Amino acid sequence: MMLSSKLGRLMGLVGLGLLSLTPAPNVLAQSAKPEAQAPETQIPWTLEGVTVSASHHGPAMWRVEKDGQEVWILGVPGSIENNGWDTHGVEKALREVNIVYTRPITRVNLLSPQAWGLGVGLLIFQDYNLRHGEDLERLAGPDLWSRTLTEASFSGVSPKDLHHFRPFFAAFFLDRGADKTQHLADPEDKVVELATHLHIKTKPAAVYPGAQLITVIARTPDTAMVPCLGVMVDVLRDQRQNLPRVTKAFANGDLRTLERTISAQNPYMCIASAAHIDGLAQRSVADTMHDITSALARNEKAFFVLSLTPLLRQDGVLARLRAEGYRVDTPGD
Repeated sequence: MMLSSKLGRLMGLVGLGLLSLTPAPNVLAQSAKPEAQAPETQIPWTLEGVTVSASHHGPAMWRVEKDGQEVWILGVPGSIENNGWDTHGVEKALREVNIVYTRPITRVNLLSPQAWGLGVGLLIFQDYNLRHGEDLERLAGPDLWSRTLTEASFSGVSPKDLHHFRPFFAAFFLDRGADKTQHLADPEDKVVELATHLHIKTKPAAVYPGAQLITVIARTPDTAMVPCLGVMVDVLRDQRQNLPRVTKAFANGDLRTLERTISAQNPYMCIASAAHIDGLAQRSVADTMHDITSALARNEKAFFVLSLTPLLRQDGVLARLRAEGYRVDTPGD
């Protein structure tokens, strides 16, 4: 993220969760509706055609080829334990490429008149907290509040502070706290480190303007965001309980275990749905498809880092590449 503060990670909380939240201008122009609707949170998974051989070592990577041109894709589950993984397969692939594309990011230029005109300054300085007299415990209800306190104890977030946070920001701080207190690592960071050591250029696959996105989410009624706090709490619980299995499965390229252990709920999809920013997951897949096919058309020897969810889901990147006639070599082939 390009923001060096909590706001920067706030954008990542939403942006990376859907691979990239990239609403069309006419969608962003809409104001959030006051009525809370049941948010979309479920991810349709499929691993059709994926075979992992017993002799496979290292994270799962896919080779995409057409007309003699190829790119590599590494699927990452998000956060894993910070205890290292076998990078030899990734390093071998990196030595064959000229550029590494990391996951899309969302950027806000805080000095731009547009950002301030959209109320980003207001958001930064005073929009973290509920209005005077409101309390997150009452807003969440006994069951969700109890679960929230449990995850707060693992995230290092003060219950006293939680009482005052808006639901979206409570989810944000719980997510960030979990990464720090549990010493989690993002595999993408290791790939960037390796690429830098090998003097390979790295760049995000896409950069999206984020000022409007922040504002739309910040203006969404708190009652509509309460279910998303619930989804975040459940996902953090699952992440904490499944972290050793997810880390081992990623390190070994065990996609079947990843399918079983990565939560089918997605707080970022919930947030987008609650804010009435529709079609983001589909657009992110389309944008990624364009990046990959353009790299192949340019004969650009490229390596992509993609989140497993948009990579493997039923309407995801791999399924679309196969449907359009690209050869996709799955791990173990």
